[in-house]
Amino acid sequence: MKIATSTLLLLTTGISILSAVFIFELRPGDTYPIVTYALVIPALIAFVFWFAQKQGLPMAKRRRLALLTFLIVLLNAPGTIYFHVDGFAFQYDRLLHFSVGFILLPFVAILLEILRPSFTNQRILQQTAALVSVCGLFLWEGWQYVNDLVFGTHMFFDYGQSISLDVFEDILLGMAGLVLWIVLRWRVRGSSS
Repeated sequence: MKIATSTLLLLTTGISILSAVFIFELRPGDTYPIVTYALVIPALIAFVFWFAQKQGLPMAKRRRLALLTFLIVLLNAPGTIYFHVDGFAFQYDRLLHFSVGFILLPFVAILLEILRPSFTNQRILQQTAALVSVCGLFLWEGWQYVNDLVFGTHMFFDYGQSISLDVFEDILLGMAGLVLWIVLRWRVRGSSS
């Protein structure tokens, strides 16, 4: 059973907005994730898919992008809502960063195709997507680290370890997921030729 692209986008937006409501109920003063889930993520989803349609991205790729977006939001929401609560023993953050690292490369590859529809060489597209994904892992963790130290935000919630160790571990696990995607893709491509 295939779920329509529009249904996936509505589900993703709904999960994002509901996440904001739950965060508000659990931590009403924590405005950063509330604004992110209530406004930023839905606006980004609407813009990216409007731009993808305008650029003529084929429906199959738009559907794949919608599924990857759904998975990323679905994986992030529980961590933001509940699993980063002070003292919670389960390290959801590890699963999250590995999983998102695994999903990141195909997600970025489709985004690159939207930005530059003239990509004809799939090998260069995949290599560029891998480079952008790796840079994205470092930039996100750096952004999180600087925000928490300089501005006093609470993007970092793993109270059981130091923020420096968390940054290193998050990047390492994201890279592991990314490498697993590359190896699996290479093996599948190699066995089909």
